[in-house]
Amino acid sequence: RGPARHLQSEWQVWMKSFRGNSSPGGLLSLVLPLERRVQVMAQALEHGWFRQRECHVRAHNDAAAHLMLVTFGPQPVSGLEVEHVCVRDQEGRYHPSSLHILRCE
Repeated sequence: RGPARHLQSEWQVWMKSFRGNSSPGGLLSLVLPLERRVQVMAQALEHGWFRQRECHVRAHNDAAAHLMLVTFGPQPVSGLEVEHVCVRDQEGRYHPSSLHILRCE
């Protein structure tokens, strides 16, 4: 987990490599720091990847979002809405809005 947090330009390498090694309808999902959103979106478009799903994650209700879960695919999607998930509630328990993400539903 530590090395993944310190990657500077590896997203572009992964996107290019995945494009050459995936099936025609393959999807690429990444978890990345929210502050890299603009950079990664630009790199994805350069390699022919389009957002299929995007979710911003925050630790609790009072915190700003810090992570982004994003899935890219080879075709554009119309009407894409960004989801927002709060991981824990005020008492430190998993927030109901995060359970579908944590269970990969």
